[in-house]
Amino acid sequence: VGCAVDLVTEGINGFTLPELSANCLAEHIALMVADREKLARMGMESRAIMECWDHEKCLKGIGKALKDSGLTLTEI
Repeated sequence: VGCAVDLVTEGINGFTLPELSANCLAEHIALMVADREKLARMGMESRAIMECWDHEKCLKGIGKALKDSGLTLTEI
C-alpha cells in the first residue's frame, strides 16, 4: 500500500508484507489471530494515528516529498 511508510509501524500498528504471496499473507494473519491482545493494541495504535490524519496534512506531505525529490507534478 502506498501509505504504508507513513501509516504503518512494523509490529506496532500493523505489518507490511515482505512479499506479495498468499503464504506470506496467511503467515501474518496467523500472527494476528494468535495474539488477540496484540491485535487490539495494534488497532488502538492505528486509530490514534488516524485521529491526527487529515487531507491537508496528506497534501503537505506529498508536496514536501515532491520538493525533496526535485520532481514536479508535471514530471510524474
